[in-house]
Amino acid sequence: MLANLTEVKLVLAMHRSGSSLLTGALQAAGAGLGQFEDSRNWANPSGYFENPVIRDFGDALLARLNASWDNWGFRPDAAELAGPAFSDLRHRAVDLLHEVNTTADGPLLIKDPRIAQILPFWEQALSEAGIARRRLLLVRDPAEVATSQCARAARAPKWHPCLRHPEPVCALWAQTMHTVLTSLGDDATLLILHDDLYRAPRDTALAAAQFLGMDPKIEALDAFLATQFSADLRRSQPASGLGMWGKLARQIFHDLAQISGPRILTRNEAQDIARRQVELVGIQPCLPAVQQSLAAVRDQVPPPVAQPAPAPPQQKSTNGTLRAATRDAISRFLFVQDKPEHVDLAFVLGSPAVNSLFPALALFQANLIKHILISGGGPTSGGIPEWMLYRDHAVDAGVPPKALLLEKYGRNTLENFAFGATLVEREIGWTTLSSIGICAKPFHMQRALMTARRFIPAHVRLLAFPAEHPDNLSRTSWADTPAGTKRVLQELGKISKYALQGDFDAD
Repeated sequence: MLANLTEVKLVLAMHRSGSSLLTGALQAAGAGLGQFEDSRNWANPSGYFENPVIRDFGDALLARLNASWDNWGFRPDAAELAGPAFSDLRHRAVDLLHEVNTTADGPLLIKDPRIAQILPFWEQALSEAGIARRRLLLVRDPAEVATSQCARAARAPKWHPCLRHPEPVCALWAQTMHTVLTSLGDDATLLILHDDLYRAPRDTALAAAQFLGMDPKIEALDAFLATQFSADLRRSQPASGLGMWGKLARQIFHDLAQISGPRILTRNEAQDIARRQVELVGIQPCLPAVQQSLAAVRDQVPPPVAQPAPAPPQQKSTNGTLRAATRDAISRFLFVQDKPEHVDLAFVLGSPAVNSLFPALALFQANLIKHILISGGGPTSGGIPEWMLYRDHAVDAGVPPKALLLEKYGRNTLENFAFGATLVEREIGWTTLSSIGICAKPFHMQRALMTARRFIPAHVRLLAFPAEHPDNLSRTSWADTPAGTKRVLQELGKISKYALQGDFDAD
């Protein structure tokens, strides 16, 4: 805890830009967010890392300005926010930061996309209080932001009445970024591209920590990334039909993203980029009417009751024929899991999502394994093979390349173990191994173990280390949705098919 708040670190970003991941990583590395119960839901299953005191204050300030976080017609009046009419709120904002700081267990870090929207207010308040700031500006391609935001709005349209389509999302992106660029009061801003964060999360987080003046806790950072970072979230297919606002937003993004890698964004550079947005500046005087119209739309929507984001829409179950006892029996059979312990080798089955690697990384970082075998020749959403995606992620997480065995051809479970076993025999030899941990999706563990037993000698113990991740079906949740039920019942069918083909038996 800091006895006296002399500096605050700010994460500035548009919604859906990866700021939760970056903030969570920095918290793990030693930054203090203040004590609060973080909210988690389907939109951000790992948490928002937004202190509700600051978030609620931002909503209240936007409401006073006849706006809201999703009002893309809103453009803050810097002179008004710095004037006497908002003096009371500026003092209140600083008092809140001091209150949050009393419960922070490290250098105070504040993340809330609303701050970027009303940055002139915060810059003035902090300057008046003599509080220095260091800023992280996280920028994602607005076309990708539009895809992510529209997907969220589709699941909960009542919570996102102003941002259901790509072009308004780009409008909000352009407005927010232009506000930030015109409000920076000094050169203490580190520009981070979304691609930097998701291509090299560890290096990017460490660069951010160094810029913020932190002495990062490396092991805690690695542990956070091993469990919370998923490379399958790396990219969203850019939305189409962005129209005029898409063009304006992409121009700002192009000007900011010409140099990759975390780098200092000076005040002069920011202002130069802002000045080049002639078309955007020309449109802004026309926006107050849009702001008022969107505010009226918002007034017709009931406000959030407790959570900052909605609960997922309820889906009707199609599994009425499955009684509770049946579901429990299926769960016990398929969702096999052992407690983590020392094994000689982790055998990871590849998939388009990288989270099956996470249990192996956790074992390696706990010194419970020395080698990881990655098997998978199938394609990923990024166009590279599974083994390459997993290898790059493992190396980024600190696993030495010499500790990795790469099986590059297996495209199903049978091939994974057939080719992988040959690789083990050639590179290590079975006489030196007594135990192997199988890492795969939870619902796939039983078939993986049964298939592995055919190709791995009987003296080698097999343990199940499923990938517990929000994107994966779990033992307790698979029957909650029709899609989950269908997937699990299909897995039972695949086990039957393997058995009838003799794929579980060596003879």
